[in-house]
Amino acid sequence: MIQKYLPALICLVAGLAFIAIPHFIFPVCEFYQPAEYTDHSMGYDHSPAAAFNEEHIVAAESDHMVCYYTAKAELGLGLLVILGALSLFISTDRRFRSGVYLMLSGASVLGGLFPTVLIGVCPGPSMPCRSGTLPALILLSSFFLTFSIIISLAVNSKVNKNV
Repeated sequence: MIQKYLPALICLVAGLAFIAIPHFIFPVCEFYQPAEYTDHSMGYDHSPAAAFNEEHIVAAESDHMVCYYTAKAELGLGLLVILGALSLFISTDRRFRSGVYLMLSGASVLGGLFPTVLIGVCPGPSMPCRSGTLPALILLSSFFLTFSIIISLAVNSKVNKNV
């Protein structure tokens, strides 16, 4: 009984962690900087004058930093992992469970690729998304990938013994 529900519970916690890390635990920069903020060292200029500058056009009210989109992607990924975990709670078929674990391992790869390769985070090393969110998501993705592959192999070995 515990062999069935413990991995599903760990997957549920991992899905909640994919959502909570960029939103609550290590929050990303999320929205554009206030209009008074100007940081020329990183090439960002969010001052009102820059919004009308021909060289650097900034949509003053809808400008989001890159980490905002990473947080949104991780939110969707976390919901997918939670849905997979819930399907593990209700499923009894070992082949289905093995497929869900393989799907979760692919989701964990995406969880690591969103902040590093596919979308990214802010370029500044002192930005909270780079110093907190990025390492936390990479660690979570690595641990969850390892966990889901090991559990998938264990379930596959049980499926092959029953065939």
